[in-house]
Amino acid sequence: MNRSRIALIAVVAVAVFGGAFLLFRGDGDDTETTAASGLTPTTAAAAGGACGGVTARADTAYKVAFPSPPRADAGAFEVTVSRDGAPVKGAKVCFGGDMVGMSHPPVGGEATEVADGTYRFNAKFSMRGGWTGTVTVVPTGGSAVAIPVTFDVA
Repeated sequence: MNRSRIALIAVVAVAVFGGAFLLFRGDGDDTETTAASGLTPTTAAAAGGACGGVTARADTAYKVAFPSPPRADAGAFEVTVSRDGAPVKGAKVCFGGDMVGMSHPPVGGEATEVADGTYRFNAKFSMRGGWTGTVTVVPTGGSAVAIPVTFDVA
C-alpha cells in the first residue's frame, strides 16, 4: 500500500472513532446533577415508581440505616427510617437500587412496616458487592422525601 492510501485510512478511522465517541458518550447532565444529590436517575425513578410515581425532595433530617447487611441469597431486607432521630412510623416507604457499574435490572419495591420505623422489602439482589439506591419516604400527611443510600450486599 502506498503512503497516501494509509494516511487516508488513518484519517477516516480517526473521524469514525471521534464521531462514535461524541455520539455515545452522552452529555452527562442528568447523571452529574443527580449524582451531586446522591441520587441517580435509575434509582430515583425506581423508588419513585414503586411509590406511585411520586416526586420526592431531599431532606437531611431523614436517615436510613440497615440493621444488618442485605444478603444476595435472601429474599428480603430491612431498613430503619428516622427523622431527627425519631422513628418514622406509618409511612409509605419504597426502595429503588442498582449495582454500581453493572447492568443488572434494578431492585425495588414498596416496603411493609414490621416495627416502629423498621420496614421490610421483599427483593432479591442478583449479586454481592456495592450497591446504591434511593429510599423514598412518604410520611402520613407529608410530602415525599428521597434519601440516597450506599451499601454492600453480603
